[in-house]
Amino acid sequence: MTKSIGWRLAVVIAVILSAVVLLIPSFRFYRLTENDRENMPATELSKMRSQSFHLGLDLRGGTHLVLEVDHSKLTEDQRKDATARAMEKIRNRIDEFGVAEPIIQRQGERRIVVQLPGVDAERAKTLVKRTAFLEFRLLEDPVEVQAMIQRMDDAAKFIDMEADSSVVADTGETPESFDADSTLAGLFAEESDTIQTAVPGLDGSSENPVASRIYILENGACSVRMDEEYIIRRYLDEPSIQRVIGHDVEFKWGSKFASQDGSEYRRLFLLKKEPKVTGEALSNAQIGVNYDDGSPAVDFFLNRRGGRKFGRVTRENVGKFLAIVLDGVVQEAPRINSEIRTRGQITGSFTEEEARDIAVVLRTGALPAPVTISEERSVGPSLGQDSIRQGVRAALIGLAIVGVFMILYYRAGGILSDFALVLNIFLILGGLALFRATLTLPGIAGIILTIGMAVDANVLIFERIREEIRSGKTVGASIAAGYSRAFITILDSNVTTLLTALILLQFGTGPIKGFAVTLSMGIVVSMFTALFVTRLIFDIITSRFTLKKLSI
Repeated sequence: MTKSIGWRLAVVIAVILSAVVLLIPSFRFYRLTENDRENMPATELSKMRSQSFHLGLDLRGGTHLVLEVDHSKLTEDQRKDATARAMEKIRNRIDEFGVAEPIIQRQGERRIVVQLPGVDAERAKTLVKRTAFLEFRLLEDPVEVQAMIQRMDDAAKFIDMEADSSVVADTGETPESFDADSTLAGLFAEESDTIQTAVPGLDGSSENPVASRIYILENGACSVRMDEEYIIRRYLDEPSIQRVIGHDVEFKWGSKFASQDGSEYRRLFLLKKEPKVTGEALSNAQIGVNYDDGSPAVDFFLNRRGGRKFGRVTRENVGKFLAIVLDGVVQEAPRINSEIRTRGQITGSFTEEEARDIAVVLRTGALPAPVTISEERSVGPSLGQDSIRQGVRAALIGLAIVGVFMILYYRAGGILSDFALVLNIFLILGGLALFRATLTLPGIAGIILTIGMAVDANVLIFERIREEIRSGKTVGASIAAGYSRAFITILDSNVTTLLTALILLQFGTGPIKGFAVTLSMGIVVSMFTALFVTRLIFDIITSRFTLKKLSI
């Protein structure tokens, strides 16, 4: 008996010490204030976070998005796996982004549910929505740009827009088409959200309704005043103007803005419609530094095949201008001074965060189809903290009620079962830390349910011991018989519940999975504490003392 007690005691001590060691990083990490986290080195903070169990979206705060894949422009064959491919691309982006424990799951035929703990809504939307389509296109010659604007001018004189001008004059707001076109540009530069209320010449009465508003620069790019950008956009949308532009070239707006004489101007480029190289040739992209002014930039690298093609294009067009177009917006249009092969740089008005996000979406590839957000929900950190407080309070109240009942009903045995309950919760948290699992609000509910299940095992054991004592057996024999006879019943009930929890863990998502994680851990731990730990304590007591009566 003494040898048996020795190795069992060693096992229990080892398990408890392991749980303590596993929980120390979590305890230290979640005690850090915002100020502490800002002052701590990033590598140390990242290491501490990686060693801790994670908090789910409902406890930590973050963003919940439901995305819908647009199939309207896809062929029948492309539609079959468009949602699956979009899920893969989004998952790769989020993995590169470094979000801890994201949830990405399919919902129906065209919807994708994305939950990102600890990520603000705007950055999350930018990250998952961008198609990240990169193109390299040649600019039209300045002479051809001048001729094109003249032809557009001639066509514009016969366009009557007077009926629509009141929209601008009355509200000062732009219609949806304008917002949609300028959404991505807003990622790189701050746009004016108002339009000049007086709109001269919008009815086509001006002698040069287009040319008077577009200024041609030396490289063939154009410049448009911000308060007249909306007018030019409307002219470009006119069918008669589109027929003049033709099918080989198209106008694209730039992301950069310039200020001159107290006015802001936006770039407009006439580009060859056929891209010379696309983002499919990218092998890597990473955040870099603009060599001109030290601002954040995006360095990109082409694969061998793309490098050969890019080298040929740049070699044959030395002296011309090449536009770098990202998601339909021209980031820059540098002059080709020499042959360029496998490496280049995208510069713009980027913050370090924006440059890093662009590199992520370029590195992981373009989405197979555009996605729209059909549902958006944000959980603030303060709401998550409130959920934690309420969940912990519920667990403590449940533990206190059960603990008091066990002491009143089973006396000394109840004190022993209460110790097992506290150890049970402690070991569950240690298990979460061991497997780097995520604790959610339903997960806290699973822990509370485990308290009841653990007590159920103790009740079965204590009732069996009582029966054996009533039959006239000694205390030691009654304890041994009570555990032996209750074992099969406890095993059967817990194994069936564990199988259900494992099925929920395998096939469940979101809250269901969070519940299944703590429930499955709780079942295993409660069996350990009820059958192994409490039995060990009983054996230690009976081996040291000769008990004629047991308070149970």
